[in-house]
Amino acid sequence: MSSIYVAVGYVGGDIDYGQTNNGNSFANWSMAVRSNPKQEEPDWFDFVAYKALADIIQKHVKKGDLLHITRAYPRNRKWTDKDGNPRKSTEFVVNDVELM
Repeated sequence: MSSIYVAVGYVGGDIDYGQTNNGNSFANWSMAVRSNPKQEEPDWFDFVAYKALADIIQKHVKKGDLLHITRAYPRNRKWTDKDGNPRKSTEFVVNDVELM
């Protein structure tokens, strides 16, 4: 069973756009999301899109834009930082988004 996530929030910085080792486009960004209207400080989440959706994000989305993520799933990622320390994080892989 898999989980589907939906979120509405503001893009917190520039889109990190590039190509994977196998040539697919990717777009990474962080987004500020409030779980309820009374929440003073937003929660920050990392998102990634691939292929054609990444191209659309790169072309049409910038810092401060409001996005409606209509379908995404969580993925755990592991890597080694520049100092050689093992790191891990959770990001949301976006399958569908509405530009607002």
